[in-house]
This record gives sequence, structure tokens and C-alpha cells, in this order.
Amino acid sequence: MVGRSCLAGMEVPIIGSDSIKWFQVSVPSNSSSSASSTSAPATTLSRDFASCSAIGNPPTYLIWKTSKGQPNVLEILEVYGDKEFPKIGLQISFPDALFPFVYIQQDESNFGSEKTYLLYTVTVNGVAFLVKLKGLHKYASSSVVASNEVVEYNTQANPQCGVITAAAASSRCLIVGRNDGSIGCFQLGLLDATAPGFMWELRDDAGFGRLWGIVSRSRISAPVQDLAVVEVHQRKLIFVLHSDGIFRAWDLANRSKIFSHAITVPTVTGTIFLKLWVGDDNRAMNIIPLAILHKNSMEVEMISFYGLNLGFGDKMIFTLEPLITDITLEEGGPVDVILTSDKVWILKEDGLLMQELFCQKEAVTHSYGLQEAFVADQLFQSSEHFADEILWLAHTVFSSSKVL
Repeated sequence: MVGRSCLAGMEVPIIGSDSIKWFQVSVPSNSSSSASSTSAPATTLSRDFASCSAIGNPPTYLIWKTSKGQPNVLEILEVYGDKEFPKIGLQISFPDALFPFVYIQQDESNFGSEKTYLLYTVTVNGVAFLVKLKGLHKYASSSVVASNEVVEYNTQANPQCGVITAAAASSRCLIVGRNDGSIGCFQLGLLDATAPGFMWELRDDAGFGRLWGIVSRSRISAPVQDLAVVEVHQRKLIFVLHSDGIFRAWDLANRSKIFSHAITVPTVTGTIFLKLWVGDDNRAMNIIPLAILHKNSMEVEMISFYGLNLGFGDKMIFTLEPLITDITLEEGGPVDVILTSDKVWILKEDGLLMQELFCQKEAVTHSYGLQEAFVADQLFQSSEHFADEILWLAHTVFSSSKVL
């Protein structure tokens, strides 16, 4: 990584986070929905996944986690910045293993004093769920969510559907990407599944070509690797990353493609594109920051940063340009990445990194150490000190025995 690095802080424990009482809640299922799934299931969880949704102002933080040990259970904590750490959390059991995607938003249709939330998720078999959640403290253990607070739909009912490879959501709309390059949009909770316009598909096949008098279909788009829904100047857009590095932007309302760009990584061979993160719109610069995770043929993972420049005329015009120097993740991939309008935060298993996206001078990476690593280092338990400590201990023992 080019630039300087400095230690900016240290992880601190949250008092009470080790004594949470978990309440188990089950989500009922329409058995016919799960049974009618015709496509092969997506890949099951290979590791734990977790993230956070910030809702309202001042924000309420809903922290969620799924684990490979219990892939059908979703753990949720409701954290307030001005209150003590919660003493209870929910463990929500779904009928099948979950795809590593959860989207939680405030229920805007509820005008009462109590907050309610809308939770979107999808199982590895392609069954989508929209669950209306009350405040987490309102549930009793071993309870069942009321059936009228659950909307369920099998996104894989059509046998021609590809396997789900990515998912995202916006208000009352669930979006899935598939291994055939297509994108399915479902107005879950807004329209009945039988209503016109409930679902539609976005697909960027080049169409039909004519060669030697024979009508032939052009190459199908590569599998969808990741996608995100963003709002840009009051327009909802879908940003899509395909496994071959093609980045596309779709207008959700008009259901039309508005941008396409082939991302390449110079001097790197065998690049595989893995994940996409989208930052907040930097209105002062008319730039939306993007971060793209990829790895090369040597299995080394890197994050590249781009600025999606916005131009305005008769229509919205995009250009894509590199931002800061790529960040190489030398020891394992990222746990999570957060982009704001001008900063990137990268959480790894061994610490947290922060860097400015638009620095004019030499880039400075601010690192934040994990408490466990710090304590281990102080107690001489880390690997870099282990051999020295064994020698020191042996020398002390033998010296003492001589004295005796």
C-alpha cells in the first residue's frame, strides 16, 4: 500500500455485551412456497456474516448476524447511541438457511409512538421474506411472528430462473441477481404477487444478431456478483457488478440501463471480481465513491476505488475514474467495508483501517487495533514474542535452580 500508516485508536469493549439474553422467535412459512422452488439452492454459508442498519435521527442501530453453524437463524440487536447497551436480543428462526443478505428499514406506514421495522431477507432456495418487526423488547421467548406480519414469495418459482448470487432491497422492493446475469425485482409488501407489475426482470443480453443469414443470440451477461440500490438526486438506481468486471447502472423506475463500464485491473492477471460497496453521494464534487473487491491468480485480495462522476444535461451522464491507490489485503479478506462520501473504513479480522478518498497529499492509512490483539501483545502471548518468552522463561528457571 502506498502512503503512510499510523495507529489512530484502539478497540474498547462495550459494557454488558457479554450478558445478552436472547429471545427465540420463529417465522411461519407457507409450505407451498418453499416446496415449489425449482432451482438449485445457492451456495450455503461458508462463514459468519454480520452488518448494521442505521435508522432515524438520532440513529437506532440494528446489528444483525447469521452464522454458518445456524444458517437459518438471524440474530438482531437494537442499539441506541444515547442509552445503555441492550440486555436482550432476538434470534429469529426461518424455515430454511438464509442467503447472506438482510435489509432493515423503519416502517413508514406506522404512525404510532412505537418504532416498527421492515426486515427483508431471502433463503438460499430463493424464498423471499418481508417481516414486520415490533421493537425487540416486545417479544417473548419461543413466540411466533403473526402470519399477517409476514409476506413470503418464492422468487425461483419459474424453472427458467438462474440461481441467486446477490441480493439487495429498497423500500417495498426486493432485488436479486442471478448466475445467468439477470436481475429480478419484486415489489414485496407493496403489491399482491398476482398483481400486474409485481415483478419484472432486467437483463442486458445484447439481443439478436444476424450472421450468415442466421439469427443468433449474443453472449449472455456474466453472473451477477454483487448489487446495491442507491438514491441519486431522487432517482433510485441499481448498481450491478458482474463476475467479469462489467459494472452497470439501471434506473429502477424506468427499468432501463443508463451506464455500462468494463473494469480492468492493469498488471494483474486472472482477476476475479468479488464484491461491490457504494458510498454516499458527494454532492460538492458530484461523485459517488465505489469500492470493488477482487483477487488475482495468486489469491491475493485487493480493494480498488473509483469515483462515479455525475454530469447533468438532458439526462444523467456517468463517467468512472480511479480514486486512491488500491489497498492490498495481505492477511485475509475484509469482514466489512463502509464507504461515506469521502472516507473508507475496512474492518479486518486483525483490525480496522480508515483512509481519506480525496486526499490531495500523501495518503495516510489510520489503523485501529483490536483489544484482544493488544492484550495478547501486552501479555506476551502473540506469536512474534512467543519464542523470546520461552527462552526468557527457560533462562530464569535454570538460573534459579543454580542458586538453589
